[in-house]
Amino acid sequence: YRDCMRLCDYLAAKKGLPSSEALKEQVRAQWRRNMHETDPKRVEEMREGAIKGLSNYMMIEATDMAKAGKDPFQPE
Repeated sequence: YRDCMRLCDYLAAKKGLPSSEALKEQVRAQWRRNMHETDPKRVEEMREGAIKGLSNYMMIEATDMAKAGKDPFQPE
């Protein structure tokens, strides 16, 4: 959960957004929706899915920045 929240902060900073709250709220909603899941295997699958989704978002942003001629790995 914390990893996902930190990733939201990072993405918001890279995007130049004043707040990461919209991304964080999406993450929180998913975690709340599945908070009663007790199967460790299923919990790990959902965690990996969350990280994969945020990572895909990062890749899309990096691709867009590269197309625009910006270095996606340099702070803005």
